[in-house]
Amino acid sequence: MTLLRSLDLTLRVVTPMACGNADFLAEVRPPTFRGVSRLWLRILLGGIFGEDYQAVRTVENLVYGDTTRRSSFAVRTLDLPATGPLPIDSLEAPGLAYLYYTLYRARRNAILPNEHFRLRLQTTPMPFPNTTVRDVTVDSDLAWKLAAASFWLTIWLGGVSARVRRGAGSLAFARQPASWPEELPSPVVRATTPEQLADEIAAHLHQLRRAFGWQPVEQVANLPTGNLLHPAAFDVYILDRVYPTWHAALDAVGQSFQGFRQRQPDDYATVRGVLTGQSTQQPSVKRAIFGLPLSFFFSSLYRELTAQGVPERDARQRASGTLGLRSGTGRMSPLWVQVTELAGADPAYVVRLSLLRSRFEDESLVFRPQDRALAPVNMRPPDDYTYAQEWFEHLQQTVAPLLPAKVS
Repeated sequence: MTLLRSLDLTLRVVTPMACGNADFLAEVRPPTFRGVSRLWLRILLGGIFGEDYQAVRTVENLVYGDTTRRSSFAVRTLDLPATGPLPIDSLEAPGLAYLYYTLYRARRNAILPNEHFRLRLQTTPMPFPNTTVRDVTVDSDLAWKLAAASFWLTIWLGGVSARVRRGAGSLAFARQPASWPEELPSPVVRATTPEQLADEIAAHLHQLRRAFGWQPVEQVANLPTGNLLHPAAFDVYILDRVYPTWHAALDAVGQSFQGFRQRQPDDYATVRGVLTGQSTQQPSVKRAIFGLPLSFFFSSLYRELTAQGVPERDARQRASGTLGLRSGTGRMSPLWVQVTELAGADPAYVVRLSLLRSRFEDESLVFRPQDRALAPVNMRPPDDYTYAQEWFEHLQQTVAPLLPAKVS
């Protein structure tokens, strides 16, 4: 029988957490935390095993369960933190409004910054099927440590919320949990400067990738098929500037990001050419690297059409379209923008950015004009992450230098 254990995590909300139920009312939901932490465990295991996805799936299923077996642990919520509308007016922080666009548009409420709540992780009282993977026996003790590690990654590198990859749902450990596994990095941020935080994250990731008995693979494909916590596929940066509030930090980054994405004449000309029938080659859209689908509306084309006497509804359709995968599914952004509160007496916030580099699994993208009289057009996916690197360079020029937290 599995040894019964429990771990209480006291978490502090750093940025608004729009994690809701079916009615979009904000609440702390264990299934959401389980889903996000399972993702981060998969990323961690991918960085250890490389593209041996059979090993990744085996260990992941031992920890989180599958269709044949329950999870090795359960998650419970112990508090009901306060909720309310987004605390910052969108007109006061245009960069924040850009990052949180769908939250403001839907008038989502959220669990508010500086709220605290507790999660309890506890093992399930059932036999554990000890399994050897890559010469290491995964028993209930190791599964428990892997579960705790997945929550560490969720808090330190991820977050939980709608628009989590654009700064919502940043979390922090409010205190050191009792009975925290000693093999794992400390949950509490000790850094008081951006440089210290970059060094702290780098040291913690080095420790975490070697905490379970496996030696991480040295080489992976240039662009792997999945997200891997590996030096060749995962970048972490800390913006070298300290802000007095979380929203000032995100507003600065959001304004820079918006300016960068809007000054792309190639993407503009490419998609407009498709809508007007002037594109003859299979084109590519750089912004696709930041996630799909992408919706386009060309106000200039709309005005031209209405000036020609085209009815407004028809003109809007002819000036609009959506770029997505051929399969019709979306592709999550590989860029995570989040906020960390530094240690110290006075509130101080910095932005952390993570880039998970993997290749497009679909050979081509499809642009679907809203006007059904126009046929869908195949487009080439981006070849690499050059455009993302250009964004990092733009951010350094417009806001502050970036400090790498090197994965090793």
